[in-house]
Amino acid sequence: MEPPSRQLLDLLSRYNLATPADVRRCRPQVKRLARDLPTFDSVWIDALTQARVLTPFQAKLLESDQPQRLQVGPCILVDEWEKDGHWTLRLAKHRTTKQRCLLTFVDVPADGLPKALQQVREVIARQRGLAHASIIVPQGCDEADGTLVVVSPHAAGPTLKQLLVRRGRFPASVVTDIAWQLVDALAALEDRDVVHGDMTLTNVRLTDRGQTVLLHPGVMPAVGNRVSIHATHGPESYDGIAPELISTGKTATHQSDLYALGCLLWQLLAGRPPYPTGDPLAKLSAHQTKRMDDVRRWVPDAPVELASLIQRLTDKTPENRGSGASELRKEWPLGKRLGRHRLAQFHSSFGTVVPRRGDVHRSASRFPKTAVMGALFVLFGLSFTLLDAGARNELLRLAGRGPASADVIQTGLPEAADSSTEAIDSLVRKVLIPFPTQSSNGVIELTATGPYDVTTLSTDRPLTIRGAAGVSPTVVVRTSPLRLSAPSVQVEGVRFVSESDTAPPVLLAVQSLNFAITNCSLVGHAPNSSIPHDVITDGQIPSAIAWRVTDPNNPTGGKFLMRDTFISGSLHGLDTHTMPRSLAFDNCLKVGPGALTRLSHAGRSVPLRVHLRQSTLRNSGGAIHWATSASAASVQPTLLMAESCVFDLPPESAALLEFADETPPNGWERMVEMRGEGSLLRQESTIAAANIGNRQDPNTVDTSQLRIEGLLFDDFEFASTEMQEPRNSVVTNTQAPRMSTTPPGIDGTKFKLSVSPPLVQQAARP
Repeated sequence: MEPPSRQLLDLLSRYNLATPADVRRCRPQVKRLARDLPTFDSVWIDALTQARVLTPFQAKLLESDQPQRLQVGPCILVDEWEKDGHWTLRLAKHRTTKQRCLLTFVDVPADGLPKALQQVREVIARQRGLAHASIIVPQGCDEADGTLVVVSPHAAGPTLKQLLVRRGRFPASVVTDIAWQLVDALAALEDRDVVHGDMTLTNVRLTDRGQTVLLHPGVMPAVGNRVSIHATHGPESYDGIAPELISTGKTATHQSDLYALGCLLWQLLAGRPPYPTGDPLAKLSAHQTKRMDDVRRWVPDAPVELASLIQRLTDKTPENRGSGASELRKEWPLGKRLGRHRLAQFHSSFGTVVPRRGDVHRSASRFPKTAVMGALFVLFGLSFTLLDAGARNELLRLAGRGPASADVIQTGLPEAADSSTEAIDSLVRKVLIPFPTQSSNGVIELTATGPYDVTTLSTDRPLTIRGAAGVSPTVVVRTSPLRLSAPSVQVEGVRFVSESDTAPPVLLAVQSLNFAITNCSLVGHAPNSSIPHDVITDGQIPSAIAWRVTDPNNPTGGKFLMRDTFISGSLHGLDTHTMPRSLAFDNCLKVGPGALTRLSHAGRSVPLRVHLRQSTLRNSGGAIHWATSASAASVQPTLLMAESCVFDLPPESAALLEFADETPPNGWERMVEMRGEGSLLRQESTIAAANIGNRQDPNTVDTSQLRIEGLLFDDFEFASTEMQEPRNSVVTNTQAPRMSTTPPGIDGTKFKLSVSPPLVQQAARP
């Protein structure tokens, strides 16, 4: 049997991980693991791990290409405990004294690290000499490999998050005791002018002596972390964000600590967050706009005093919460000894097969039935919210386009089948490059041609995705779209390609207040438009873009702009899922079945302005398509302005204005106005039709009462019958009067991306 390599023995000795005697004792285990195989170092590491000489975390680092990360200053890492947003907590021990400590690695931008170090040291200095049973005061901080590291004394005990997942909701008496201890701790921090700034379930631990302890007091406000959304942050990171901190650039205050405490107590009592959505952006919006339920709605036996305290702490107005925890400490007696005894019993109940009854579980006297149901509720609900670090955005999930789900966005289509073109086949076979992360200025620059894989990106800052200069990046869409969620979104110079004929219901899903897309191409599953219009139903046609306005009532939002962009294949161009205010298309080309704009939202009284300028619809659906769910209600007042546009619509399957129902709603012509301003509609085309996309002949709609100005009916010719290149859809001949020397329709010279990309060179993953 081969001994460990000299390199492994040196590492074990250098970091005091194992003695020669430990290695010798593992020889029988190594022999059993290796059998007839060579005894590689990995086998020795596995044996040392099974013998509990090494932890799995240490074994993982030893087998990595950077084993030196095991040592941080004079400390050796033992295990990784928690990750929450911007920080990672690891257990360590001193190399010589063997004393255990906690190291918190905080993500800080490189340019802000010196300032963050200084500010954290100032906060630690203000806490020096503070002795409080519920506060773990940091001992110091330093830099390690470009990361801020905060050193704290060891605090044994599970986090409240771990206990909540294991047990379900806490008894009211236990929550009351935790509340008193945490209020007293926050008051002690106030006396030192320290804001905790990160009151979460993962930052509070419960010791076996019945003491709740707060970690990282003052660290997060000191490093200057603002509220931000990232795919690596679980939705639980946003459960206690005070409304005044959202989209304001402000850091935490004593009042925001009280709000976070109220949300924490609410969750312990109810067994679920106040706003249980898995979408971080929706959760932040709820903290700002929705009134939090009285906890007694979910826990009818909650004491009035505790419910009133939570209601006060979670008030949207900071002043209504009080001046701080010191004020609360004066109003309520704390009863520390009784609280610690009861919490110690509660802690010990987790080590027994059947938790003990008594005062500790008085509010859960029907245990195990009630507690088991609560635990199942938590495990079922939080398995998606707490464990889904990607923060799946429910508001951006896309569905089929059936009548029952026209304004609902879902996912779940089957895996794509055969490719429709040779070019797409070549893309599918390539390795997809992961999407880059957002830079500090809110820009994601795609520096390679790709193909890039889709992802979900959420942020509370404006988001821009663009191709680098001289690069034409391609994003391949398989079963789910690229999902973007931000206050405002811009996409520039990117090609989106559906993988196969069984395309996903959308290529790009956006949730934002405003949205702009320029110099892009969006390619559906039939680039040659070979699928006949009359065999495709509206519910089967996917959309290039699905857009949901985050705040339809905001008068500055709901604005969409598409410029110099090519849409090809069986695709609706833009599908709206909430009420927009203005939709602008400037020099855009749409080829193939599907309307340029599909209105899936319900009708509203706010006017909608749709402005098309020098745009062309060729062998396409109409300019506006009212989906079934939208046409069932009164049509939103709509002004369609088409300036120097060209509409080449197959009369047997499309119309300029389309309705999915068999008949449009009564009085629709009084709600719609159209101004052509030099735009061309082929003579045999139809202005308005109903029953579009139902595999039946469309029903022509009477438009005698419709207000139409400036629209010209005439024939025209394109540069070529081939439609895959925008320049082939430029109008070359028409007898209609012109508003300028240039013909109506698109300017083909402004399109940077075509349908068929050049063969993408296979790119290695970074």
